[in-house]
Amino acid sequence: MKKITKITKREIFKLFKDGYRDYGIYHYDFEEDEIDFLLQNFDLENMPSKVNYPNLKEEFIKNYITNNNYERFFYLKDDTLGLCNDSEYLGFLCKFFHPEIRKEESDWKIILEKLMTCLKKMDMNFI
Repeated sequence: MKKITKITKREIFKLFKDGYRDYGIYHYDFEEDEIDFLLQNFDLENMPSKVNYPNLKEEFIKNYITNNNYERFFYLKDDTLGLCNDSEYLGFLCKFFHPEIRKEESDWKIILEKLMTCLKKMDMNFI
């Protein structure tokens, strides 16, 4: 199995952020609040901020929710959440498609298919 490259992470980030474009635009969306999803999976209150906030939770709320300074799904393109190894990264992506997390009315099946295509280029699979 190959290592997930920065280029592949950027491609995955763009897939979630911009959606997939074909004869229409297909998007992934959460059933519940995205920050709540992150809080369920990471101890953001005890993770350090990179930009002078008390913690990562405060940074996310201020820059992602309040000021809209961060792009949607920004945490998929870098190591902000400490997803340094491939198994952690793939495990986190897998959680997006859990029936309690994904919004059924969104285009999650198409996004999953495109994600799988992207990972197959790297000889990877997670479902």
